[in-house]
This record gives sequence, structure tokens and C-alpha cells, in this order.
Amino acid sequence: MSKDVIKNDEKFKTKDQKFAYNLELAKQGNAKAQLLVGIAYDGGDGVEKDGKEAIEWFRKAAEQGLPEAQFYVGLCYLKGNGVEANQEEALKWNRKAAEGGLSEAQYNLANSYFFGSGVVKDEEIAVFWWFRAAEQGDEEAMNNLGHCYEHGLGVVKDEKEAFDWYSIAAELHEPTAQCNLGRFYINGIGVEKNYEEALKWYKLSAEQGDEEAIEVLKAMKNSG
Repeated sequence: MSKDVIKNDEKFKTKDQKFAYNLELAKQGNAKAQLLVGIAYDGGDGVEKDGKEAIEWFRKAAEQGLPEAQFYVGLCYLKGNGVEANQEEALKWNRKAAEGGLSEAQYNLANSYFFGSGVVKDEEIAVFWWFRAAEQGDEEAMNNLGHCYEHGLGVVKDEKEAFDWYSIAAELHEPTAQCNLGRFYINGIGVEKNYEEALKWYKLSAEQGDEEAIEVLKAMKNSG
């Protein structure tokens, strides 16, 4: 019977045992184990922290096509963790992870294109990758799509579409989207004006610490 990576910590009495088990599998070429060994070295979990060892194990798993490992390799190059910082390499590995379907990488790649970080600024490509991430439930990507549709960035301006994306993200408890939804309701953007709905969403956003929502609620209280 072949060994599998054990994720349940209760199978091990100590973190050292867990690390040793995954290291054995990693040396046999198990990509998931290689990723876990890299994470252990990166965080000093069950082994002494070592950035160089971390990226070497991440790279082994990444070269086997594991998107999560490709994402970590990109982060190492971005932050200069265990390797000299290299934005071009960071972008290359993040793109591989995004193309492999990892939502975090898709979100980050969209940000790179939207802000022109390491690539030529391209809002249409940014929207494409945010949409890919949003399809997988990334609520921040959903909020960003709402922003793009609201302002016509990379897409044709469509306030109703913006309202729909803000609504989905807000229901998933994304605070910025909740604040944006409150703004849409109070101003009648993409939806009929509704003071009660606006107040509800501003309150939910403020409860999560959104500064804009907090300020709006103060203004509403003072005017009311």
C-alpha cells in the first residue's frame, strides 16, 4: 500500500514527527508532500526556519505542476524569501499558478495588470482574471468586478452589473462591497433608492471596520 500525505495533525504526537513523515514522502517525489515540507521550512513548523530550503521544496513541487507550489515560488521571488527578489520570476510563477486554476494567483495576476505592476497596464486582462477568481468564490475579486463595471474600467460601464457583483460579494461578507452596496442603495445607482437597505449594508460594513462606512453612518446620524 502506497503512503499518502496525512493532513490530520492528530496522526502525529509532535510537529517534528509530521515533518519527518512528509519529508520522507517528499524525497520520494510526492508533490503535495514537497509543498508541505516547503511550508514547514517557510514557517519554522516542526523544523528550523530556512527560506532557502523552503523555496527549493516549493520549486520541486511547482515543477511537477502543482499550482499551490507555483504560487509559493512566486511569493518567494516577490518577497526575496530564500532567493534574491525578482519581480519577473515572481510574475512568471504566479501566472503559472493562475493558469493552473488557483484563485489567489488569479486575483494577484489581475491586480498586476490593473495597476501595471511588472506588466503593461491592461484593465481588460485584469477583468478577465478577476472574473476567473470570482467564479471560484473570491469575494474581493467580485467587489473589484463591481468597481470595474461601475466605472467602465476594462468593460462597458454597466451600473446594474456593478450592483449585481457588489451584491454577491456583500452577501459573502466582503466589507468594501457591503459599503459599496450601501452607497448604491442610498443614491439609487443600478437599483431603486432604499434608505433602509443602505443603512443595513453600511452597518454590516462598519461592523467589520470599514472606515468609509463608519464615516457615512456618522454623517447619516448627524443629519437625521
